[in-house]
Amino acid sequence: MRPSLLNRLTYAVCFVAYLVSAAAHAQTVRMGFADDIPPLSMREDGALKGLIPELAQWLVEHSGDFTFYGEGLPWPRAQQKVEQGELDAFLTYPSAERQRYALFSASPVYLLDSSYLIYSRHNPQRARLEQAQSLADLAGMTLVAQRGTGYIDDNIPNSIQRLLSTHLDGVYHLLFRRGHGDFTLAPPEQALYSAQQLGYREALLYRSVDFIPNARIPLHLGISRQQPQAAQWLAALERTLNSAAFRQAREAITARYRQTAP
Repeated sequence: MRPSLLNRLTYAVCFVAYLVSAAAHAQTVRMGFADDIPPLSMREDGALKGLIPELAQWLVEHSGDFTFYGEGLPWPRAQQKVEQGELDAFLTYPSAERQRYALFSASPVYLLDSSYLIYSRHNPQRARLEQAQSLADLAGMTLVAQRGTGYIDDNIPNSIQRLLSTHLDGVYHLLFRRGHGDFTLAPPEQALYSAQQLGYREALLYRSVDFIPNARIPLHLGISRQQPQAAQWLAALERTLNSAAFRQAREAITARYRQTAP
């Protein structure tokens, strides 16, 4: 056998052995996600999809010797499995209750931002919506929202009227089909998804504002205290989370869900 061929074969064998060894030493981070919050996190055609699982997968797979496993579940069940150590981690708001059973990253992975006015391009009040600089500027207008969230009563003054729908789809039907109400509040990625599904995408406009209280919810990486290496894992993942590479990846992933308004 010629030396050059022997060298190539030796290299190939060594490289395969390296890959097998690396895979054997990689640690799988098993993460739980909600299965019914499109497009943030959902099961579709039997597969886990969504913006939040994509961010989590990128973070895990770019943090050294980790591999990613994601499981879509009803959200209460996903949290329970992290608490019991059946799953290692999740992305969520680090409430006092969740901190009892999980260690959380200091920095958020994603900001769930509902400080956006969602409205129709055909709304006669469009100019007011686009020029408003405070909640007072929206006085007399009608906010359409899903019934039972509690957020509206706690944060939106009575000078802004309410029109409530039992179902989320009803919010978009009221705004875009019937022309009832003037705006809703939602992260644009969620509003765009719903409008696309219901056939209202071309009518939807959105605008970021800075006067909606308590509308930005930081989602942090939480690792179950049942995981023996929770502190070490969190330190490794936090380094990646604070890197320029992750920030760029987050912007690119989010851009695919949060399209530019027409």
